Amino acid sequence: MLNKITEQKAHKIRYVLVVGWLLLIVSLFFDPVSQYLTDPNTNFSVL
Repeated sequence: MLNKITEQKAHKIRYVLVVGWLLLIVSLFFDPVSQYLTDPNTNFSVL
């Protein structure tokens, strides 16, 4: 099954996976959304 995937398609899949992992790692250190979700003064606060 894996031998039917072209090398070019495999490179694109690897690129997408690497970018996804890097975004996940960066999101662990930078989270601008949580402060708005937990702010009691907003109308859409979940808490």
